[in-house]
Amino acid sequence: MKRIYPIVIIGSFIAFLGSCKKDGVKTPDTGIVGKWQETKLDIRQSSGMAIDNDTVFNKISFTDADYIQFNRDKSATVSVSGNYNVSGKSVVLEGGTLVTTVTQYTYSIADSTLTLTFKSGFQHPTNGTTGPESQTAIIKQTDAMHLILHTYSISPAPFIHQETAYYTRVE
Repeated sequence: MKRIYPIVIIGSFIAFLGSCKKDGVKTPDTGIVGKWQETKLDIRQSSGMAIDNDTVFNKISFTDADYIQFNRDKSATVSVSGNYNVSGKSVVLEGGTLVTTVTQYTYSIADSTLTLTFKSGFQHPTNGTTGPESQTAIIKQTDAMHLILHTYSISPAPFIHQETAYYTRVE
């Protein structure tokens, strides 16, 4: 009887492991496809251990033009209605109409890192620059209705700049 008991425990453990398959689990690649409306943005800037600036933009700060769209073909569209920074939101009006910036990217996901690689979009009218060729963000959360992206950079030194963007699925 003493010999059968360990065999039963080991057999049960092996059966338990076999039942832990990941069938039907969404990968971040497929779970991220769709249109996501920005609903909140937290921008933090520090020059050391303490936060020097912490600016939060809530849902009322955003328009329908503040979204990110991920497509199955690995293309992405980022649209913004203004420039958000620790000082506030600045917008461009042209003839009384709010100007939105739409930029095209390709994207890839490895573990929880999202990489957006510049494809086409806004080009600065005076110097022709388009910004960085690629950007990365950490996917903090993704589910059927919510997406949270976190970015981190040191710019300009010694400032640490962090942004956490919150999105809700609309399509």
